[in-house]
Amino acid sequence: MKIQQVPLSYRGNYIQGYRCGQGSDVILLIHGAGVDSAMLSWKEIMERLGKKTTVYAFDLPGYGNSDPMESIPEEGFYPYYHHTLEAVVDQLKLDRFVLVGLSMGGAIAIRYALEHPEHVCGLVPVSSWGLSPKAPYHSMTCWIVHHTDWIRRSCLKMAKSPALIRAMIQYSLFGRKNTVTEELVEELSQLLQKPSAMDSIDFYQKSSVSPQGAIPYFGDELSRLKMPVLLINGKRDPLVPRSHAEQATRIIPNSRLHVMPSCKHWCCKEQPELFCQALWTFVKRDCLFSYKNMLPYSPEETKMSPSFQKAEENLLHQNLKKRWEKRRRQNTRQRLTETAASGTKQRKQPIPIKARNKKRTA
Repeated sequence: MKIQQVPLSYRGNYIQGYRCGQGSDVILLIHGAGVDSAMLSWKEIMERLGKKTTVYAFDLPGYGNSDPMESIPEEGFYPYYHHTLEAVVDQLKLDRFVLVGLSMGGAIAIRYALEHPEHVCGLVPVSSWGLSPKAPYHSMTCWIVHHTDWIRRSCLKMAKSPALIRAMIQYSLFGRKNTVTEELVEELSQLLQKPSAMDSIDFYQKSSVSPQGAIPYFGDELSRLKMPVLLINGKRDPLVPRSHAEQATRIIPNSRLHVMPSCKHWCCKEQPELFCQALWTFVKRDCLFSYKNMLPYSPEETKMSPSFQKAEENLLHQNLKKRWEKRRRQNTRQRLTETAASGTKQRKQPIPIKARNKKRTA
């Protein structure tokens, strides 16, 4: 499936957008930090899901083919990206969509879903930042980020050493060594050599940790998420431990956790096929795109007449009933098929009449 480029902008800066596929369901993808970009994390995902529906992605300012950032914005790093996402949704004219965010992009997606629940019919934080109260080795990490340039110097050294890049991927991003390809190592090496890459890494690190804890940390604020939420996490993720995602599922009312086996932090890149299966199952089973707002109506937010509101609620109930009936029929057919197959294997062959007579005589 061909991926098309979509030109976007925010405050006079160019934003590179991408679109793949056509369909009534819409999925919007947000990449992570480091030297990440839309095509680096989501290319395989877009090509697979683009055969089924419409998928959008874009490069955040300072990443990929979007204009670089010269400094941390005055309004703050995460508020700036949140407003960028608002502008992208407005320019793409998206109404109801599933929002998927990886790592740093997960924190941006959660904030958008909290403030604009009328647009998000499904939220998928992937190895998401914002679920952990502190970063790994928080005190040491905070001191290194704010008082030294060790991370910048390490990245510059890593850019010249494919062996260091491979070791970094195997330590924190990929759970299986045989999935780290030479092409991926070379691509990351070239991205690390871009002048803007070091700034993006530096801005993210300084804006994401403080002596008090991780920034942002949503905590109990997650309980305000009323839309269906699917948290996806690598089973061996050292950056966002699975236990933090499990804690989030206990806070979010309508949520589930899908653990990617053998994966670490970059699970959508390491196992794109399994990732797409989990995401698409969630989209078709839990997310309804046919209704503008699945949340309870309030008089302040809508002026719908009672008759129109009742008619829309009836349509919703009919839709849910059809889905339930379809799922029940499928489960029934599957159960009957398995019962018939097991019965055929266990059924004993009848004993011939002559053999029975000989047995009685004996």
